[in-house]
Amino acid sequence: MPESLFNVPLTELTLEQDYKKGQLAFFIMAFLLSVHDSCPIVCSHLFFWYNGNMIQLIFTLSSHMIFIFLSFHLLSTVVNWEKLLKVNADNAFRIRFLILLLSIALGFLLSSFFLSLYTLGRDVFNSNL
Repeated sequence: MPESLFNVPLTELTLEQDYKKGQLAFFIMAFLLSVHDSCPIVCSHLFFWYNGNMIQLIFTLSSHMIFIFLSFHLLSTVVNWEKLLKVNADNAFRIRFLILLLSIALGFLLSSFFLSLYTLGRDVFNSNL
């Protein structure tokens, strides 16, 4: 039995198994093409990753999450909450929740600001003003 570079044995396919896999792949390809030709609404979800709106949504969501994480990290480590609030065992959870809410608000605000700058710069570059 042949082995790969990583000493993992490779399975040898017989001609019959290879032929059956080829038939199945051809059938799936033909089905997807027939569905796409006859009903583009049904098959449009197969190509959602190439949609510009989906890329923009992923970019916006990742921007929000990154800025929320950064603001939470900075509010947790940089700010001395003992000077501002009375920190004890009873209200430690409440202060942590306050930091979370403040970081969500601050992160969303910063992300929206930088996304609007990005959109403005893109529109100026493309002359869409």
